[in-house]
Amino acid sequence: VSILFSLLFYNYIFNEEKLDKFILYTIFTYIIIFSILIYVYLFIYNSTFIGVKIDFDYGQTRANKNTLGIFICLLFPFIFSYIIKKKSYFIGVIFLVLYTIIVIKIDSTTVLLVLLLQILMYFILHFKKSLFILSLISLITFSTYSIFFKKNDDIFIKNLFFNKKNNEIKNFFAFETHRGDLFESGIRKIKKDFFLGSGVETFRIRYDNDGSLTETHNSYINIAVSYGIFGLFLYLSFYFFLINKLIKKNNLKISNYDSSCIIYIVTLLFVFNSINMEYNLAIWIINSICLSRAYSK
Repeated sequence: VSILFSLLFYNYIFNEEKLDKFILYTIFTYIIIFSILIYVYLFIYNSTFIGVKIDFDYGQTRANKNTLGIFICLLFPFIFSYIIKKKSYFIGVIFLVLYTIIVIKIDSTTVLLVLLLQILMYFILHFKKSLFILSLISLITFSTYSIFFKKNDDIFIKNLFFNKKNNEIKNFFAFETHRGDLFESGIRKIKKDFFLGSGVETFRIRYDNDGSLTETHNSYINIAVSYGIFGLFLYLSFYFFLINKLIKKNNLKISNYDSSCIIYIVTLLFVFNSINMEYNLAIWIINSICLSRAYSK
């Protein structure tokens, strides 16, 4: 239903004027939400992280924080383009300060990696000459850090990835974590019905389920299990088609939503590795924006 909605009505929902209003209302909404979450978690709960649920009886919780963190990162390129385009610097500064606090304090490795990916994408699309300088500065910074700081005092690196130990990463690739088990289980199921898949949302129906109703936590695995390799290819073709159309327009300015769409799509394809949101209506509303931009003059 989400995909059909996007394909049928994209041209009627998002023209330039309506898109500007949509982004403006989104900015104001997020400013309110961010302010409340920051105040409640950091000042009332005195928490070390920011969650997305407020329950004064239960207290602080990490439930669903990754979903909010990832989604605000997906919308960020459009919001940033709007701020530059409309020169809304006062509202823009307020939003960017609150956004930075949320992204850092939401305590999610995925969100942090997405932020770094988007910064890199901005440099690639808009500041190609500066990309070399950025890379050089990064190399010098990390080289200097590694030379003058002892390994046992390496607090920054540990905190950067939220105290995740190296053996946790090794365990994932050895399928010794929950997500690793799901990944391995998904691969086994794909092998059985490689070309056409085993049917819609059939990942839960497997011999090694052990009564768990959990998702794959990987959109690519879920699509391949349901529709096979052909279905996965067809699904990804939609996004590569959009990128191709947008690049051919040759209008990738930082104040233009075309570049926002490309950064959004690359970000989305990255986060598909850690979450099941391939058919989410909110995602396909943003896809509608990109469709409208791909076919606009």
